[in-house]
Order: sequence, then structure tokens, then C-alpha cells
Amino acid sequence: MICFDLSNQNSLFSAKDWLSFSMQEYDSGAVSKVLVGTKADLPMNLDQSRLEKYENDYKIQYFMTSSKTGINIEETFDYLINQIRINVKREKNPLILMSFGKTDEEEQKDFYEKNIILKGKDSIDSIKSSTKCTC
Repeated sequence: MICFDLSNQNSLFSAKDWLSFSMQEYDSGAVSKVLVGTKADLPMNLDQSRLEKYENDYKIQYFMTSSKTGINIEETFDYLINQIRINVKREKNPLILMSFGKTDEEEQKDFYEKNIILKGKDSIDSIKSSTKCTC
């Protein structure tokens, strides 16, 4: 979630830097991103066309929000949670799925066997118990 202040043009410029960084570091489709303009209850002090350009260039969903009035707060988080769920299903990563409670024992075991080299007396059960997600 990359946030910027709608009443401050410089804040939008900083958001562009964060967008660029996030695209370089996390360019896979597995990372959910959203651009959030905050303080929608204040007069907007930025170039709307620049904002639309960022939205199109970075292919990122944009929300205008206000913590003061509650505008689009729930919608922003609902969108982001939905995108995370879509990405989790697409990646089928049981470690992530465990935090959503959407995987079964066999799927987890299969993941560990494929992705963790077991040494000595280590077992799938001991590794699972030490890596349990508490999200």
C-alpha cells in the first residue's frame, strides 16, 4: 500500500519513487499493490493528470481516501485483501495459504517435501511446528 497526501504535490512525487522501487523489487504479479491518496476531505493540491499517468504506467489500482470522514477506507482494504487472496490462489503457496486456513495437511506436507531439505532426525511435523503462521 503506497500512500500519499492529496493536499501535497511533493507527496505524490515521493509516491512515484516508491512505485518505481516496488516495481523493481517486487515486479512479479504475486505482490498486491494499491495506490492510496489520503486526506480526501482537504482541498486537492496536485496534478490529476499526473496521478492518472502513474495509475496507468504502473497498472495499479488507485483509491482516494479520508481517515477523517471514512471515505473509501473499507473499500481500499477490501480491494487489497481480495487481490491478496487472488494471488495466493494463483501461487498456491501453502505457507501463505495456512494463514488463510485454506490448505489441507497433504498440500502442506507436499510443499515442505519439495522445498525443504530434511537433515538427520528432522521431520515434516517438527518443521511445520516451528514455522507455523500466527498471522
